[in-house]
Amino acid sequence: MRAAVLHGPRDLRLDPAATDPVPAAGEVLVRVARAGLCGSDLHVYRTGDFITAFPVTPGHEVVGTVAAAGPGADPAWVGARVALDSRVPCGACAWCALGDLQRCAAIGFLGEARGGGFAELVAVPAERVWRLPDRLPFEVAVLAEPTAVVIHAVARAGRVAERPVRRAAVLGAGPVGVLLALALPADVEVILIEPSAARASAARRITGRPVITPDAEAALAGVFDAVFDCAGAFGSLGRAAALAVPGGVVTAVALHHQPDELDVNALVGREVTVTGTHVFADEMPAALALLAGDPARFAPVADRVASLEELPALVAAAAAGQAAHLKLVVAP
Repeated sequence: MRAAVLHGPRDLRLDPAATDPVPAAGEVLVRVARAGLCGSDLHVYRTGDFITAFPVTPGHEVVGTVAAAGPGADPAWVGARVALDSRVPCGACAWCALGDLQRCAAIGFLGEARGGGFAELVAVPAERVWRLPDRLPFEVAVLAEPTAVVIHAVARAGRVAERPVRRAAVLGAGPVGVLLALALPADVEVILIEPSAARASAARRITGRPVITPDAEAALAGVFDAVFDCAGAFGSLGRAAALAVPGGVVTAVALHHQPDELDVNALVGREVTVTGTHVFADEMPAALALLAGDPARFAPVADRVASLEELPALVAAAAAGQAAHLKLVVAP
C-alpha cells in the first residue's frame, strides 16, 4: 500500500510500497476514505513529541470502510462505513477502569503510538470504531474526531461555569475554533478572535459569527462567560483570562508549543477559573449526530483535499505557517 511515513521530526516521506497492516485479534482492517490533518499532527511533525517509535504513519482523524475482520472480531463489521476513535489507552489503569480513557496516564494516539490513517489501510481495535449515519458522507464525517473534541470542551466549560454561558469568545479561528463556534448553541453570542485575514474571512463565512482581530479584543475585556483558547500561542491563555467575566471560565483547548505566562493575581482577584480539556470522552456519537444533522453546514471546514503524494509538501508548508487552507484532508 501507499503511506506517508514520518521518519523523524520534519521528515515525512511517501512510501509507495509500505507493508499492508494485518489486523490482530479483535481488530479490523479499514480502507481509508479520508484522513484529516490536525494541529497536533503539526506539533508532532515539528517536534517528534508523543511518538512511541519511528518510523510511523501519522493521521488520527480517520474515516473509511471496514475491509476485513481479524481473529475474534465480529465479521459483521466488514463493509461498514466507520469513523475511528483516535485514543490508544493502556486499558489497565484506574482511569481506564472508570471509562475516562482521555485521562489514562499512559494514553497514546493513532498515528503516534501505532500506525495511523495517512495510508490506504489502517488496522485498529474493533472497539475503537463507530458506524457512520447513512446520510453522512465521508467528506464531512472526517470532522467527527475534532468535533468530539469541541463538544467535550464545551461540556467541560458548562460544568465549571457558575452561570449559564450566554456570551463566549473563541481565540483562534483554525479548524478547531471554527468547529467549536459551530458546536455552541445558537442562542449563545459568540465572537471569534483571529489575526489571519484569510482565516477570519473563512470563519466568518462558515460560522456566520463575528470575527475580530486581537487588536480589538481589549474593548471586550471582562465580558465573556466562557472563553476558549484554541490558539495555543504564547500569551493566549492570559489574553483569554482577561476576556472572562468575574467568575467566568477559560478552557484551554489547544496544545501550546512552549510554557506560557499567566497573571495568577488577576485570576484570584476576579475568581476566573482556568480548566484544561483533553481530546474527548464519550462524545463521538454526539459528534456524528451533529454532523449528520446538517452536513452542508460543516462541509466547508474541510476546504482542501489532497493526495498522499501531495501530503509531505503540504504538511511542511502548514508547519511553516504557509497553509493556504483551513482544514487539509487526505484522500488516499
